[in-house]
Amino acid sequence: MSTPEQPSSPPAPLTQPLPQPPATSTAQRIAPIGIIVAGLLGLVGAVLPWVTTSISTGETSQSIDGPSPVDGSSGAGLETAIAVVLAALLLIAGAVYLFGGRRRRLVDAAAGLSVVLLGFAIFEIIQVYRRASEFYHEFEDLLGSMSDDSRAQLPNIRDVFDIRPAPGLWLLVFAGLLGTVLSVILLLSRRTPVAPAMATNPPAAPSEEG
Repeated sequence: MSTPEQPSSPPAPLTQPLPQPPATSTAQRIAPIGIIVAGLLGLVGAVLPWVTTSISTGETSQSIDGPSPVDGSSGAGLETAIAVVLAALLLIAGAVYLFGGRRRRLVDAAAGLSVVLLGFAIFEIIQVYRRASEFYHEFEDLLGSMSDDSRAQLPNIRDVFDIRPAPGLWLLVFAGLLGTVLSVILLLSRRTPVAPAMATNPPAAPSEEG
């Protein structure tokens, strides 16, 4: 008599990755939101006053945001348009990356726009201080034709007019810095691969022979 055939052992469980969308890290989920916030802050800073002039007369002092004795530094015209365009493009790049396609060129665009916005805001701050210094020197030269006794009776122009950058420019600096830092973090996080989830196929049940 022939020996009855023994049932074959069940196959070993197989481990293989399941098809799924690319995994995203925490930085890849949060950083785009921060870039959108940076764009919004840049838009707010573009429309806020860029120059603050404090006028002191004796015991009274008044701070005025907006128009100032410094020519060309009120944040109106071409400068405001440039800031609005940069902030709007930064906002769009962050929104498209978050809600559309997570593509590398969008992050590169956000990083470039943030750096340009930061540099532009710093340049405008330097311009405010430079033009304020020119205003002080021009006023002092105007008083140079007066006698020493007459000049001694007048207050120092720097004590009367205190010209400095207003919150709008500082907000642009913060928006550009925030967008730059988050864009760099997002670029670095994209280079770090996230391991896909592994799934184990359940072992097949042994067949029963009657």
